[in-house]
Amino acid sequence: MPIVTVGKHTIEVKNNPLTGQERVLYDGIEKTRGYSIFGKSYVFQVKEDDAQVTYECETRMGLFSAHFIIRRNGIVIFTS
Repeated sequence: MPIVTVGKHTIEVKNNPLTGQERVLYDGIEKTRGYSIFGKSYVFQVKEDDAQVTYECETRMGLFSAHFIIRRNGIVIFTS
């Protein structure tokens, strides 16, 4: 599962392929969670340096593994 560093912050996407449970953590704090078999998009907002920032974490199931796309204010910052 990816751990992405953005400045002094980290975003971690956890996916359990057996249960379908997915969690998104920001600096170790859970911001959103859900269940998905084929993929799902999770959106949350945080305040960074006095500015509101929107993150979108998208999961997609591949044939043998999960794929992830993370966007910060609509701009892709990570893809697998």
